[in-house]
Amino acid sequence: MKSDTVRNIFIFCTILFLLFTGNVSSEEVDIHMIIGYVYYEGNAMVGINLTIINENKGEKIYDETDKYGFYSFNTGSFHGPGWDSGDKLKIIANGTGNNAGLHATATIVINNEPYQWLNITLSSRLILNFSYFPENPTDMDEINFFTDLNENIVSWKWEFGDGSISYEKNATHKYSDDGDYVVNLTVIDEEGFSYKTSKKIRVLNVPPNPDFYWNIAHPTINDYIQFMDNSSDADGYIANYTWNFGDGNISYEKNPVHRYSKNGVYNVTLTIIDDDAEKKTTSSFIEIVNLCPVAIFYYSIDNLTLKVNANSSYDLDGDIIKYEWKWKAEDVWHSGRKSEKHEYRHEGNYTVYLRVSDDDGCSNITYINIYAKKGMKNKAPKADFNFEPSLPTDIDFIQFMDNSSDADGYIANYTWNFGDGNISYEKNPVHRYSKNGVYNVELYVKDDKNATSFIKKSVVVLNVLPYADFSWNPSKPKINDYIKFMDNSSDADGYIANYTWNFGDGNISYEKNPIHKYSKQGVYKVQLTVIDDDGFIMEKSLMIKISERKETPSFQILLFAMALIFAFLLKP
Repeated sequence: MKSDTVRNIFIFCTILFLLFTGNVSSEEVDIHMIIGYVYYEGNAMVGINLTIINENKGEKIYDETDKYGFYSFNTGSFHGPGWDSGDKLKIIANGTGNNAGLHATATIVINNEPYQWLNITLSSRLILNFSYFPENPTDMDEINFFTDLNENIVSWKWEFGDGSISYEKNATHKYSDDGDYVVNLTVIDEEGFSYKTSKKIRVLNVPPNPDFYWNIAHPTINDYIQFMDNSSDADGYIANYTWNFGDGNISYEKNPVHRYSKNGVYNVTLTIIDDDAEKKTTSSFIEIVNLCPVAIFYYSIDNLTLKVNANSSYDLDGDIIKYEWKWKAEDVWHSGRKSEKHEYRHEGNYTVYLRVSDDDGCSNITYINIYAKKGMKNKAPKADFNFEPSLPTDIDFIQFMDNSSDADGYIANYTWNFGDGNISYEKNPVHRYSKNGVYNVELYVKDDKNATSFIKKSVVVLNVLPYADFSWNPSKPKINDYIKFMDNSSDADGYIANYTWNFGDGNISYEKNPIHKYSKQGVYKVQLTVIDDDGFIMEKSLMIKISERKETPSFQILLFAMALIFAFLLKP
């Protein structure tokens, strides 16, 4: 603002001086000023050389724009060439330095006024432009830069804005990261003039690709489901995971394990964020299969009167909505309540059936054989048990503990069915399962009057997660060393079915014990991901430092050095 004011005062004073000298003594003081600015693209240009040619007289004078882009010269005889009114002047303007490619030509005829105003607008000697493909590049793309200029250009220089330079006419460049970059193209023609143009290019991030799956095809509420991330990011890595299991539960682990408490269909959503803070989401529906209810009842008999009670029946993932009974095999089902009473007309052996149905339409049937006789009175035993640990694995020995009772006698016989084909007749057996899963354990008891009772409970046997571990040799590797990575992982209840090595330099291996070499020094994060035979995942990461290889003197150099030492020692 201050410089503009000074310049305007200078121009005003010059004009006043010219007017004054022109009006007072044009004969004694012959001054005729030509003044103005030199512009390029609306900006006043500093250091522009001006050559003023009098086409009538064939004479030349020279001038240059000042720090404000302003010029002025006198054509009169007072400290001037003494040119005449009516002479035609040709003014040639040429840029210098970085502006050497700018020029302009203007003409003016000297008149009788004290001054004349002439602004000059520069233009480029050639129109410099370039384009690139693809138009919306990512940091995974090889970008082609090209221009149509051919004639008279002897030098090309591309500056890509990330410190990289190319001197080819049509350059190719790949950016290592997304962002905004200013690309400069500078060319020099055969006359030595330099031209420069710039463009801003936006390099886009490649969005991450979210994906996942789970390890159980038809899970129930008894299952611990392993959700496995299968996402990828072509130009970076996944920095954040957010799982929404659709039942109100959230996890931020990469490969979470989740158990649902109710059957149904749930929308599982995985949201990932990459190292460039770009977010992507995917979702998939998982159906938690209904578990059928378990029918259990106890009875007592007094003469020919039978009383039954189904209070012990249960449905783990819902509610029992219907109880149906048959008092003998040939009867039809009739709806009833949990507790019922029935009078038999005749003595004999009967099979009593109970069918229960849950709120998802699934049913379960159980039965008990009874004997009804006049004068006979017996309360059937009540079968019950529990077990420890409550969440066993397939390497645990499970202690089953009988809690059965008989109100009017004692339990005379126990029969356990562990659901895996094994049977025990002990009161409190110990059992180990060879494989994880859900097992229906049944306990049948018989009292001293041959009355029986039955109960069934589900035992969830968990998988033991695999253990991931590894080492490498040599322990302190250098650039281009062949490094052997050795798997030390284990799975206590199975085996490792899959290995995935990420060496941190963009290379992947699926071998158990891979060999890898690094081409650059640095610290790399090596990650081993193992999956066991049950589809459960474990990961381990370690940092490996790759050092620069120090060159040692060759054998010939050592021999030469030794020869010099001996020559020195033997010198007289």
